[in-house]
Amino acid sequence: MCLQEGARGEEGSLRVLHSVIHAWSGWGGAYYTVSRDIVYKHMGLNYVFMSILIASETMPGFFSIVGGMVSDIIGRRKMLLLGTLSSIPLALIGFTSVEFIPLLILVHGVATSMAQPSIYGGLLHYTNSSGLAYSLMGVSNSLGWAIGGVLGGYITEYLPYSTGMSLLGILVFTGYMFIYASYPGEVAYPGAGLKDVVEGVRRVWMLFMVSLLAFTGTRFFFSNYVLVVRSILGDPVLFGLVVNTIPALTGALIWPLLGKASDKGSPSLLVATAILEYALFIVLFLHMSDPLVIAILWAFPIYPS
Repeated sequence: MCLQEGARGEEGSLRVLHSVIHAWSGWGGAYYTVSRDIVYKHMGLNYVFMSILIASETMPGFFSIVGGMVSDIIGRRKMLLLGTLSSIPLALIGFTSVEFIPLLILVHGVATSMAQPSIYGGLLHYTNSSGLAYSLMGVSNSLGWAIGGVLGGYITEYLPYSTGMSLLGILVFTGYMFIYASYPGEVAYPGAGLKDVVEGVRRVWMLFMVSLLAFTGTRFFFSNYVLVVRSILGDPVLFGLVVNTIPALTGALIWPLLGKASDKGSPSLLVATAILEYALFIVLFLHMSDPLVIAILWAFPIYPS
């Protein structure tokens, strides 16, 4: 009986993994390309507005805690239905002015952040939360971003803005439904209460705070610097290729290897190395203006990202 349950769990993990690959095979990278291109075209190198948009994209991440706790109560599979609602504000972005993008993406992010722990939690549950499993999720996301980078460039170049964002909304909706259909609802997951969350934070609070401050700073820099890359490259398809597709492919190649390394080595050392790498790249980007050099540097994979 236990062997049968283990086999079902392994089969379920593969279904969830493939669901993630298919569901996010483009929309995330495409949104990134399209949104940055629209901001650049309508507002130029407006770092203040770009910072507001970045904040709107990142702040909903705190709702992951709420989503994870609620999913333990009502069931992780049911929480996926909440994710489908995130497609509505995403599609509406194409029918409003640029100034409303941060508000709509904030609403989209809240629904997404509450639903995603059910996806990743299910996969990590099946694979005993290994670094390799985390890296495989990174590969799936990288594949999606690789497709989405070029897809977003073509959407910007050849489709009306409203049509492009509606298409992305449809991709998000169908992606969640695909995951919902393949998600193994019969598996019982170990629940985690508020006490467990507090205990988990207590154990890693120093690493969490250092990572939070360091990666928040790097995210704001690179998300603003991407406007400079857009101004240098000019063509939106080339922009999507350089910013999303090529880095995603290099990341997909290297993530599994680094995931294995994290299982055998020190995760804290990996995080510290990544922070130092980001600092070095920031200095390099501030002193570079050649498009080819920028493209090569942008393609360098850093783990964890």
